[in-house]
Amino acid sequence: IVVLIITNNYILYLLIEAGIFIIQNLWNGKIVNERYPYIKTKKKYVVENDVKNNLITNVKALFLHNIGSYCVLGTDNILISAFISVKAVGLYSNYTMIISQLSSLLTPVLNGIGASVGNLIATESKEKSYEVFNVIYLVNFWIYGICVIFLYNLLEPFINWWLG
Repeated sequence: IVVLIITNNYILYLLIEAGIFIIQNLWNGKIVNERYPYIKTKKKYVVENDVKNNLITNVKALFLHNIGSYCVLGTDNILISAFISVKAVGLYSNYTMIISQLSSLLTPVLNGIGASVGNLIATESKEKSYEVFNVIYLVNFWIYGICVIFLYNLLEPFINWWLG
């Protein structure tokens, strides 16, 4: 924040944030190596080629997925500040903060149902599983529908009341 206030350079702020993130990861790696030295073993294990190829393919896919996620979800503030203004980034951040808080309230509730559904699929018939799936699908529809209606109607007045 001090860098933003002094220099008014958002790109410099992001570079410093990325540098601190890298230093933090290196420091965490050092601590893990000190506390858990048995993780770094010299013993070699033979892995079958099909398992190795599958693992390499999945790691590459995960790597590219993470890069794509960052490009899609992490660059919006940079693009908004570059093409519009930093003021617009601040306003946009208020909206995304409220939506992400609502999402963080709903996600554990809806994800908690997942374990129950997995158990249900393993123990019950297909008809019973499909019936429960339809009920959960309907409940999700209503929860998200109500949230969208409330956000559409109340988000703008709330931001105006909160920030003026």
